[in-house]
Amino acid sequence: MATVALNTVRVLGAGLKAAGLPAQASIGDGLGVAATVVVMVALIPPLGLVGAALAALISYLASMLYLIWIAYRHLHISPAALLLPTRADLSWLRATGWRFLSRLVPVAA
Repeated sequence: MATVALNTVRVLGAGLKAAGLPAQASIGDGLGVAATVVVMVALIPPLGLVGAALAALISYLASMLYLIWIAYRHLHISPAALLLPTRADLSWLRATGWRFLSRLVPVAA
């Protein structure tokens, strides 16, 4: 789950930089670093490795939510448009998946 949030942060950050908002992407990164430090100090002593994993998840989510808010505010892109696949996305994924699988599995002649 943390990987999904982290990669969403990376994509949104790149998008904001491309849209001329590099400072906002950097603020999102800084927010993530600050959240990491605070949450790790709070969670690692009582929970150990699980606390570290939870701290990473929380920090990635904090950055992701900030960047989603910035994209909505400055680029007028709704959170749903950023996070939810459309029918066209699913159709593309299905077609691409079948093409990929057909390369892996030879068809009997």
